Amino acid sequence: MLRGEGVAETAHSFWLGQVLTSFAGYPFASVVSVSGVWAVVNDYVLYAAAVLGVLLLINGLLWVRNLVGWLWVVISFVGLAWLKAQGYDEWFSLLIQAVVIIVWIQAFTGSLIIFVLSVKSGDRAGDATILARSTFIPSFIWGFVFALQGLFFFVVGLYLWSGGALDDIFSYFA
Repeated sequence: MLRGEGVAETAHSFWLGQVLTSFAGYPFASVVSVSGVWAVVNDYVLYAAAVLGVLLLINGLLWVRNLVGWLWVVISFVGLAWLKAQGYDEWFSLLIQAVVIIVWIQAFTGSLIIFVLSVKSGDRAGDATILARSTFIPSFIWGFVFALQGLFFFVVGLYLWSGGALDDIFSYFA
């Protein structure tokens, strides 16, 4: 259930830095996930794999703090590299697609979880709580903003996955 797992908080001495850091995570995750969907749909699987590999490396260096996490990072990286090097291109492509889909869904569900947490207990909603304290805008409003952008990018991803073009989306807003 929703007990706040995965909810992280950061500390800054500079107000704007704290606001930007607290806000940026959800839109960044959404944009990266939809970019991955776009790359996979347009047969840029190798580029998607490279971006995922860089993110895996950054996560490994900055946030993984235990042996199991490190083993997961190393095995994932080496396993995917081995599949590609051995010529198992279809398996490689399928695994990259699966990871992209998981990241895309997680970006969406993460924003929804923060929204639910911000409505149920606004003082324990991670970034929405930090933004509420920093801006005096209630955490449920920030949770709603996160959920709304998550929904938008999820729908964009669905549109791209179903064969829609990115140009169609941009021309709609032009």
